[in-house]
Amino acid sequence: SSASRVYFLQQLGEVTELATLQRIDQLYKFSQEKNSEIRYLWLMLSLRAGDKSVFPNVAAMLHEQGRMKYTRPL
Repeated sequence: SSASRVYFLQQLGEVTELATLQRIDQLYKFSQEKNSEIRYLWLMLSLRAGDKSVFPNVAAMLHEQGRMKYTRPL
């Protein structure tokens, strides 16, 4: 469910190793998520880990999403 995915991502807040996040994405496909909250949490984790490959996804979310809750931190 979306709630369990949000909780999972919130618990990963301290993970900053890029290889770990890439493996998680291979398993759970967070980079393809359409849910705004899940997408936001995933992008924030990726940015904290220094993953520059998410820049296009961040730009797309900033363009598509109007809620400041998500756009301001990104």
